Amino acid sequence: MDDPFPTADDLFPARGPWRVPAALSGPGAPGPGLAAWLACDGSLTGALRAACPQEFGLRIHRRVTVSLPPAGAELLRLSAGSPVLQREVWLLCGGREVVFARSWIPGQALPDPGEQPLGDQLFEPGNDAERLSLEAAPVAAADGATLWARRSLHRVGAGRLLVGEVFLPDMEALCPPQP
Repeated sequence: MDDPFPTADDLFPARGPWRVPAALSGPGAPGPGLAAWLACDGSLTGALRAACPQEFGLRIHRRVTVSLPPAGAELLRLSAGSPVLQREVWLLCGGREVVFARSWIPGQALPDPGEQPLGDQLFEPGNDAERLSLEAAPVAAADGATLWARRSLHRVGAGRLLVGEVFLPDMEALCPPQP
């Protein structure tokens, strides 16, 4: 199965530093609509459902156990090489791919969400999950295109997990989430 965003040392091959979305300005910064999606501080799944009523979908790309690279190990407070579930999905709006998501989920952090959106578990009312950080960066696709992505570090109980989302070109046609 092809990797649309190949990298060996991070969630995605960043073409610049990971920064808080509010710091993205100036030449090369995302436009206002995409910037609003990158800064969405609630559930991206929930915001996409609102933008795509009755047309939202999820398709699993791949689920595999990988060895955590040093950059991820530092964020997740685990040893480099620790096994984690790498879950990759396409989020769809009206059948079009709008987001590619890749998550690193240590076994103690959260059970495998299977065919369900990870955001449903992380943002479920009464859940003890907490977003610890939200950062954005330009990333390289396998075809050489530069797209914008964000990564979120979450605490769930005593564990942590990392969620990354690349915003695909069709995302720009969607109405951005309201702050």
